[in-house]
Amino acid sequence: ASHRHGRLFYEVYVGVWMFTKNAEYIQKTYLDQNVLLSFQEHVDYTFKHGKYVALNGGFADGGETSINGIEQKNGQQNWRLCATFSTPIFNKHQSVKIMVNTGIATKAGQNYTALTLVYQYSWF
Repeated sequence: ASHRHGRLFYEVYVGVWMFTKNAEYIQKTYLDQNVLLSFQEHVDYTFKHGKYVALNGGFADGGETSINGIEQKNGQQNWRLCATFSTPIFNKHQSVKIMVNTGIATKAGQNYTALTLVYQYSWF
């Protein structure tokens, strides 16, 4: 769902990840994985001339695996936060974006902080 209110733009995503049984996991074992639920929210503020800042948050819950029916106690319950700044360069077709993405709380899975620099070209 998304909604624009003046220069603010709000988005919310809800996801469900479903997995099938892997009957050929390792030799004669099989791997099952429970449903993983996810939720994301985004708030963007657009300045004049195409510049914007965004604050994003995400949550994932579930996804525990089992091998041959034995639970691995690795279900996720993770929170992440991201901040983004984007600005056009040279003309309206090119922009540079910088993002910082970090884990707030990690029960299982990857806990990292990433700094990303992106050059983007759009022909629209």
